[in-house]
Amino acid sequence: AKSPPSSQFDLEAIEAFEASLYSETTPDENEGDRNDEEEEIPYETITYTVTETLNSKRIDAALSSLEPKFSRSYFGTLVTDGCVYLNNEIISRKSQKVKDGDVLRVEYPPSEEPTDILAQNIPLRILFEDE
Repeated sequence: AKSPPSSQFDLEAIEAFEASLYSETTPDENEGDRNDEEEEIPYETITYTVTETLNSKRIDAALSSLEPKFSRSYFGTLVTDGCVYLNNEIISRKSQKVKDGDVLRVEYPPSEEPTDILAQNIPLRILFEDE
């Protein structure tokens, strides 16, 4: 009979490391300790009223019909991110059906525009220069 394989891992060190990971606080737990200098991200909020033509449609499809410049998958992401309200209640399912007269409120996150690229005066050593 063979003896069981021996472990070369330091189990106590691994458990101590895991315990330290779980004991660290997450940003949500420190919400009260936020720095006052942090700015809230400005969301653009737009309210829509569901018309009869959108009756019984999925919320993501209805929103993409109301705002054609955005895709259905974009609105599905907004729904799962908690940015869409149906009659002042937050919606978490993008398959939620809407009815004629429902009020939809969408909080659009700010667009991620690239920052300006600024020129820098960096000293360069020229290795070869044409005449």
